[in-house]
Amino acid sequence: MYAQATLPVSALEQLVDEIRLSRKITRQNQWLLMRLLSNQLELNTHQAALVRKMHEWLQQGRVRVVD
Repeated sequence: MYAQATLPVSALEQLVDEIRLSRKITRQNQWLLMRLLSNQLELNTHQAALVRKMHEWLQQGRVRVVD
């Protein structure tokens, strides 16, 4: 068995909730999201679902990118 590095899901969930509620993603949010995800060796199912939701929201125009 090997150790797997995982980020605290709560940090990712908190960021996704903040973006969802504000309906916008700032450059700072983008940076933090990329930093959280880049530290991952592998996403678990829940984390991958959160990332997919974010992508869908952006494509559908439910979340907009702001500076």
